[in-house]
Amino acid sequence: MILREAISGNAPSSATTAVVGSQIAGLDKFNTIEITAEITGNTGGTLDVYVQRYDDGNDQWVDWIHFPQRSAGAAIIRYAVSGSAPSSTIQAVGVALSPALSANAAAGGHPGSAIRCIATSGASTTSGGAIVISVRGRR
Repeated sequence: MILREAISGNAPSSATTAVVGSQIAGLDKFNTIEITAEITGNTGGTLDVYVQRYDDGNDQWVDWIHFPQRSAGAAIIRYAVSGSAPSSTIQAVGVALSPALSANAAAGGHPGSAIRCIATSGASTTSGGAIVISVRGRR
């Protein structure tokens, strides 16, 4: 069985953190999860894009992936992350709309039942960059 879904939308158009697009659920049915992200920089400010996993036991969203920060006006770039291997590094993570995972880092391991995307736009942002998070699950 293979899952192919995507989360898409734009980052906030002002200096704030917000959910981008819709969540993807049912990931616990798959053995491996692969993420491909296409991120375009904001107009006027920096952009941080996170993928958060849903922590069923604590009923909250927790940082799972934090892509490298994009500078204002940065052209589209693509990243790929495999979510099947656990991280060998202990990472500080944030919850809900207070992300804390370091840029260019992943907490590792399987995300569990669901993921979502959040984005933080920096000061001077006037237009949020486009974000597409493609998800492939394999069983």
